[in-house]
Amino acid sequence: ASGVNIRYASELSGSLSIFVDGAFAGAIDFPATGGWVGSYDFVFFPVHIPAGADFEAIFMSGDTAMNVDLVDFEPPTTQAVEAESGAILGSASIYTDAAASGGQGVAYISSQNAGFRLSNVPAASGVNIRYASELSGSLSILVNGTLEGAVDFLPTGGWIGSYGLVSIPVDIPARADFEIVFMNGDTAMNVDRVDFVAASTSRPAPEPNPEPDPTPDPRPNGGAFGIDSSGNLFHVDEGWSGGFHYLCVNGNCLPGTRINGVYQRDVTAEVAVGQTVNVEFKVEDNGGQCLTGDVTVTRQSGLTGADSLCASPGENSAPAADPAPRPPPAPAPDPDPPPSGAVTNWGQGSSPSTAMRSSRAWRTDSGIGTSRTSTTTRTSASTPRGVRTKSC
Repeated sequence: ASGVNIRYASELSGSLSIFVDGAFAGAIDFPATGGWVGSYDFVFFPVHIPAGADFEAIFMSGDTAMNVDLVDFEPPTTQAVEAESGAILGSASIYTDAAASGGQGVAYISSQNAGFRLSNVPAASGVNIRYASELSGSLSILVNGTLEGAVDFLPTGGWIGSYGLVSIPVDIPARADFEIVFMNGDTAMNVDRVDFVAASTSRPAPEPNPEPDPTPDPRPNGGAFGIDSSGNLFHVDEGWSGGFHYLCVNGNCLPGTRINGVYQRDVTAEVAVGQTVNVEFKVEDNGGQCLTGDVTVTRQSGLTGADSLCASPGENSAPAADPAPRPPPAPAPDPDPPPSGAVTNWGQGSSPSTAMRSSRAWRTDSGIGTSRTSTTTRTSASTPRGVRTKSC
């Protein structure tokens, strides 16, 4: 295959690392889908995957979390263009190597504005770049003169004779100019060939939902925080940025799903009717966070309300089950009314990283066969979890 469609769900936007046969092949960028479950989308990533290869999606340092449902290996149309066939820019030059596709490539892409331009290229959703380098870092990509990003790459073991493939998703219109150019902070590579990958149009159709669930009340029974009659621990969204959120029962904190303005998760397996527990809600907002703190509640068969320091004034105390009628108290002189409304408790915290990784390295010299050193901010971290599958 020369590309994959990944069906995923995430409340965050960011990127996740892709490996083929254990080699880093790039990072797939994705937007938020609106939830960790129940709300899915597809994202396409162009990458060369030989038959029988191992394909892995793995969380590395600087990545962002996603839940993966399925991976479609689809061989979209790919058109290869030799780098040396384009216009050579700056101090770059053509080199000869029997191991290169076509026997040549473009080298000395190592100083400001050095590189090459391919004109009238085919429409594509990404490119695979065959390259050689003794360094790791990134190199800038331009389409019609506009910077579209930088392709990350690892060392191949030499400037000639040892090549690798690296991919970057980028929208390229038909007959556009495509350029690989060394810019400030980039790292040198020799480029043999560029494969232009057109996205497949055979993406699976969305699953039908003939009987949609009724729209839930965004404020269940008027309460802002508590456990509803279906056993969902919930908190009404007050407009936070929501980079992360957690709904906690006795210290067991898990993210829920935001549905129609309400964060919620099913706690029926954790809290029985009549059981007394501590509940808490945590949410990120613009680099800080709001914490309700532990609130002790006893679950009722109907709505179980809980006080919330994160709710809007007038909504910080959700109603509990209806109490038995009681006679009104004897009249008394009205004291000054206490101030109403919630006290917002903001603590400093940090949200999961959604920023794109930066793998630029600062250097100035390059050339075939010259000894170099380079430092890049992309790190090889442990891989605690990920997705591995076998290509067809």
